[in-house]
Amino acid sequence: MGLALEQARLAAEGGDVPVGAVALHNGMLIAAAGNRREADGDPTAHAEILVIRAAAEALHRWRLDDVTIVVTLEPCVMCAGAIVNARIGASWSERWTRRPVPSAPAIRCSPTPG
Repeated sequence: MGLALEQARLAAEGGDVPVGAVALHNGMLIAAAGNRREADGDPTAHAEILVIRAAAEALHRWRLDDVTIVVTLEPCVMCAGAIVNARIGASWSERWTRRPVPSAPAIRCSPTPG
């Protein structure tokens, strides 16, 4: 979680929402990222999306069922969908609760106002 928090701090320094994420494979760090929406001008540049892309590139595959991601904040709906689609094996959030990803009840959606 410390490495993810460092990524969140770097995101905040860049004017972004302070969210960080790291990806682990066999206990080794393979990717780290913080939010880069403002820096990249990209609405999809959330920490989770970036760390999933980097992990897939590092492992040369899209199916990441043996990868664990640690995120400093619970993922939004977009990121939760990416986590499921990448078949991420497990995720940890700020509450430090381990969740096997394919379980839909762990993904909560907030209603959109108006």
